[in-house]
Amino acid sequence: MMLPLMHHGMVLMGLPYSESSLHHTQSGGTPYGVSHYAGSNGTMALSTDEKTLAYRPR
Repeated sequence: MMLPLMHHGMVLMGLPYSESSLHHTQSGGTPYGVSHYAGSNGTMALSTDEKTLAYRPR
């Protein structure tokens, strides 16, 4: 799946294990990248851990 995504200009980035939020998040985020599970009806909001993992200061 990576090749079609890269063909369309997507950038694939993982998360290092040094990210502390990665070790205790319950709803999203893996070493393969930031993710979010919104629940079966799509109403679950982003958790603080998910927001922390998604934010990367420049």
